[in-house]
Amino acid sequence: GTDGPARLRPGPSCGAVTCAERFAATARQPARRLRPQRSVHHGAQGVQRGVAGLLSDRRPVTSADRKATRNALTDRGTIGSTRPFSALIVNSMPDLHFVAFGQCFPRYRYAQPANGEAGLFDGDASRERVDNISDTALTAFRKHYTNDTITKDAIFDYVYGVLHAPDYRARFGNDLTKELPRIPKAPDFHAFAAAGQALARLHLEYETCTEYPLREELKPDNPQPEHFRLGTRAMRYADDAKTTLIVNDHVRLSGIPAEAHRYAVNGRTPLGWFIARYRITTDKRSGITNDPNGWFDDPRDLIAAIRRIVHVSVETVRIVDGLPKALA
Repeated sequence: GTDGPARLRPGPSCGAVTCAERFAATARQPARRLRPQRSVHHGAQGVQRGVAGLLSDRRPVTSADRKATRNALTDRGTIGSTRPFSALIVNSMPDLHFVAFGQCFPRYRYAQPANGEAGLFDGDASRERVDNISDTALTAFRKHYTNDTITKDAIFDYVYGVLHAPDYRARFGNDLTKELPRIPKAPDFHAFAAAGQALARLHLEYETCTEYPLREELKPDNPQPEHFRLGTRAMRYADDAKTTLIVNDHVRLSGIPAEAHRYAVNGRTPLGWFIARYRITTDKRSGITNDPNGWFDDPRDLIAAIRRIVHVSVETVRIVDGLPKALA
């Protein structure tokens, strides 16, 4: 266990794994930097070094961070946080509280130009992209698994896979609400790397992924596009088992599987976040109305979005259920 990866620090970009409001296309705010925990956690695999130990540097957030293609953030609950641990990958700058009290771990960072701080709109031409997984971490993984073909991308995927492992979350549930995750060396590296890669693709491509075949219940039988628009009343479930969603007075979606309610990010399922955020609201002070109907060129696309969100949840549960043990 003591040959684990060197301690890493959170990288510059909080463009990384975030909360399920990413599914709801909410407004973004600047991300903040949090000081990483530096203590070593002793688990079933011996000394388990933190996620922060995998990364090589910590720098201020810059505009160049928006160009990072793959990032990761984990929920780091602190005192007062009541939400369980969760992790979500994103490819853009996240909101301040995408994950409650969260911490971002970018795949890459960008070095400042030699002549000082670049301007906000200067672009990235003068910046050097630096791999944010250290050579020390790569060497440690290759040595432990006696496999020189392991890459830094595979390590990143592996970490994302391990952070979803049920036995890992159950064993260290209390620790994960108070400090940064400690990453064990699972018996099967490639299983978690493959699962992490599949989960990353699924979570990043939720807007274009396969639609889950929910059944439409329509009134009238030949609805027009306007019948698919959200009304003033929020979407809601028609039954306690949450198998049917009332979209509006004209459209219901039935056949929602139980798996759609098992996957949660930041305390809610993706469908739960969708229902909460896709509703018509009017600010009392300004009178400004937020109408999500304007987010769709075709009102029927709302139904497609709901089906995709359900697909993401069902597939996530399938992948997670198929994971081997993360802890020996």
